[in-house]
Amino acid sequence: MLATLHTTLRRMLYERGKIDPGQVDVQFARPTRAWADALTAPTINLYLYEIEENPDFRNVRPRVVKTSTTASTHMAPARIDLRYIVAAFSSNIEDEQLLIWRTLAVLLKHPALPTELLADEVRALDISLLTKITRLGEGPPSLDTWQAFEVPPRPAVLYTVTAPLDPELVIDAPLVLTGTTRFVRSSPEDEAAGIGIMRDRAIVVASSVHVGGVVRDRQGAPLTGVAVSIEGRAMDPVITSQEGRFILGSQQPGQLVLRVVRPGAESTLVSLVIPSETYDVVVD
Repeated sequence: MLATLHTTLRRMLYERGKIDPGQVDVQFARPTRAWADALTAPTINLYLYEIEENPDFRNVRPRVVKTSTTASTHMAPARIDLRYIVAAFSSNIEDEQLLIWRTLAVLLKHPALPTELLADEVRALDISLLTKITRLGEGPPSLDTWQAFEVPPRPAVLYTVTAPLDPELVIDAPLVLTGTTRFVRSSPEDEAAGIGIMRDRAIVVASSVHVGGVVRDRQGAPLTGVAVSIEGRAMDPVITSQEGRFILGSQQPGQLVLRVVRPGAESTLVSLVIPSETYDVVVD
């Protein structure tokens, strides 16, 4: 749900806000200083900082699913409030202010996410995804929040989307797309003392990063059936799933070039740096 919801939010900002995806990025990252310093384009960022069940929908009636021969009763999906800090990042403060103002206008214009932008599986639930702008003082961001991220404070919008969570859904996508494996040994002092490996003093001798991400188009929609391979290596391409996901397995830290091939289109070379906050890929 989160991946499809973020695709909808990204499309809404681009299409309803008339924002050029070639000039402005829309991300859902933790806005740390390292992340902000690595940005190469003006960016609208929606950081999911809190998740909580909405008790107003707790007593919704079960739904009945009928076929030509049977009818089955299912518990109604729970309604979950997803709360975001929405902020703009740019090297020019005027650009930041224009971006957050345009973003606010789009969010206020849609008290429910547009049905035509929702994924098919979400539309099938026949549930409106309600939204609201949270009032100042009901939650982050405060100056302490920005200090925790180690970035300068900036204007931000507190935005809530109430989304369905169906516990009966079968989840077959991998839960962990990225992760780091480190091989360590004891420090010379600990070895001499016969202590063994102490986590806070261990020396990393080798590491590898489990790399995976999502391939999207410029509007943020995930792309299925895209072949992803590592340039210069003899390996069979990995084909993205219906959610646009791919996993390349463990890779050594450093620069990596991916060859991304959409069906019926020319290949695109995309550079990645390992490790990074995300390994998502955007192609034309």
